[in-house]
Amino acid sequence: MHRSSTLRKVIGIDPGLASLGWAVLAYDSQKSSESIQYVTHGVIQTSKDLELSQRLLKLDIEFDTIMRRYEIREFAYEHQFFVKNVTSGLPVAHALGVILLYTAKHTIQVSSYTPPEVKKQITGNARSSKETVNKYVCIPLRLNNVTQHHAADALAVAMTHILKSQRSEFLTRAMQMQQEQAMGKQYGKP
Repeated sequence: MHRSSTLRKVIGIDPGLASLGWAVLAYDSQKSSESIQYVTHGVIQTSKDLELSQRLLKLDIEFDTIMRRYEIREFAYEHQFFVKNVTSGLPVAHALGVILLYTAKHTIQVSSYTPPEVKKQITGNARSSKETVNKYVCIPLRLNNVTQHHAADALAVAMTHILKSQRSEFLTRAMQMQQEQAMGKQYGKP
């Protein structure tokens, strides 16, 4: 029995105004984490010399180019908390607002993960260093160390999304099979 392709693409981002890290991974939702495939990654940079509106426009244009080029339907980002200094979080919030508006206009599925969630999912330890997370992400993707730390964070976010999605789909399928099995017993089917 041949199943239709279930290959999906997700973009993970590490939001920022000066540097927005992004990474695209593909995966088969019907298979294990071994189906995760590296597609590409990079960083969108904006100059501090530009007006805020021009920086946001540049992010929007470059993000649109990436989304269209790779035909992405799933989006995950690292959710940041700025408790100590709200002012330092404003540029990140501006950049994230542009990206979230884009995903809303194009009806793209959005998920967010906190840094401890990403670290726990990737390494098993919510307090792992960025270097450890980078190493754990690079090994299964057969990449050398990713030197752009914003892109490395984006890879970890994309991988976290995939692993959580696959687990969720696995549990949903298991529950459906259990219900079908129970219905079969109820009606005398083995």
